Amino acid sequence: MPTINFYLQTKRNPAGIYIRLRDGKNVDAKAKTKYSVNPKDWDNENHKLKHIRDEELKELNLKLRNFETALLNHHNNCVGKVSINSKWLKDFISPPVKEEEVPSRLIDYFDYYLKRKASSLSQPAKTKLNSVKRILEKFEKEYEKKVFISEVNLKFGDEFYEFSLDEDYNHNYIAKNISFIKTICYRAAEDGILLSPQIKKIKFEEEPTCITFLDEDELNLIYNTNFEQDYLDNAKDWLLLSCETAQRASDFLNFRKGLIRIENGRALLEFTQKKTKKKMSIPLSTRVKKILDKRHGEFPRKISASNYNVYIKEVCKIAGISNEIEGKKSIYIPEKKIYRKVKSVYPKYELIASHVGRRSFSSNNFGIIPTQLIMVATGHKYEKDFLKYIGKTDTTKTMQLAEYIK
Repeated sequence: MPTINFYLQTKRNPAGIYIRLRDGKNVDAKAKTKYSVNPKDWDNENHKLKHIRDEELKELNLKLRNFETALLNHHNNCVGKVSINSKWLKDFISPPVKEEEVPSRLIDYFDYYLKRKASSLSQPAKTKLNSVKRILEKFEKEYEKKVFISEVNLKFGDEFYEFSLDEDYNHNYIAKNISFIKTICYRAAEDGILLSPQIKKIKFEEEPTCITFLDEDELNLIYNTNFEQDYLDNAKDWLLLSCETAQRASDFLNFRKGLIRIENGRALLEFTQKKTKKKMSIPLSTRVKKILDKRHGEFPRKISASNYNVYIKEVCKIAGISNEIEGKKSIYIPEKKIYRKVKSVYPKYELIASHVGRRSFSSNNFGIIPTQLIMVATGHKYEKDFLKYIGKTDTTKTMQLAEYIK
């Protein structure tokens, strides 16, 4: 019959409670439990609490007795089957975590990747993972089959593309989703999952996008338009601020007076971008200073991103920005009960959304301010991504260089 004793190894408070299991001459296992106690409450000679005078000590005593019973049962089940030693005892106290098997099914790997990377993924990345996963679930249901990572090949690419078209997704959205699926597959390859040799050949180039921005004349028109309703005047100032700071709605709608710092006489707005976690420091333009002066040094009243998107359309409509341009607008499809972006010609104010500020700053200053400095404000890391964002090409830069040389 084995003997089990608890003991302390220090007089410091709190002291970890250790356990020792002996069984004949061959078994003498020791380990630290997950419990601790004040040494003044412990009888080390008799291997137990001196007294149980309060609820906390009563609870500890009960836990130790239950632990002792569970360990004895575990010992009896293991005798003659495994080696009983200190490692065995430590594994009983803290069972080793079994490594989760890497799933080979594509949808299952989405869940596996999301779970494993939960702490490091941004909210937009998590949203994208779940969004593409839902489309894949519909795809599997439509084709009545499970898609495995090793089956992401040219045939899958064509089938997924056609399915997505039937779901009324536009070409660029589909291309981005396929690219995203490939990226997830490459992550699975790093975990030991075999990929199809055709995966690199799955390519759907994105089509040129319709770039909507407000030029300087339109910004002046908005600036000089008076709005009787306070909520529109508030939205107007946020819109102008976004066009002057080149930030996303998730960032600029959270600007506040406390983020402004003065250095060498210049007012700097300092914050960390929510999406990229990049620390930003941008100077305040004359127009921004005028807006702040108008509001006694404060930024406009905070509003939600959804309300902002609605209000700025009304602001631009009242300001007279109604020329018709080509663009994409979210249209409700009754028979499918879904919204999809439809490319057509619309009054410009209908196409104004929160991203217009970032694009306006970039487009209006392109060719005037060095591109690398514009990228400091926008937070773009690569020039090719910046040029694509504003609908420019390397040829555009070449022609600008030609004008300078001329």
